[in-house]
Amino acid sequence: MLLFVLLAGFPCQGLSQLNSQRKGLADPRSALVFELPRIAELIRSELPEASFHHLYENVASCSSENLAALNQLFGCLPYRMCGSQVSHM
Repeated sequence: MLLFVLLAGFPCQGLSQLNSQRKGLADPRSALVFELPRIAELIRSELPEASFHHLYENVASCSSENLAALNQLFGCLPYRMCGSQVSHM
């Protein structure tokens, strides 16, 4: 069985609550996030036999509105985890 895992992150400056002038997903720096579903669909169409999974990383402090928009865009719910729990550093 062929397994394909798409791992991606996207700029967080527009989403982070540490940025007092954040524009959320309307921020031009956040535009890369809208490419991920297109890339995922391209992979699925080119490798239909593959078991496809994805993991996208971003800032935990985005607003509930932006989080809901990301959930809808990706068709899934977020999973929050601490980096120290998945790293041996």
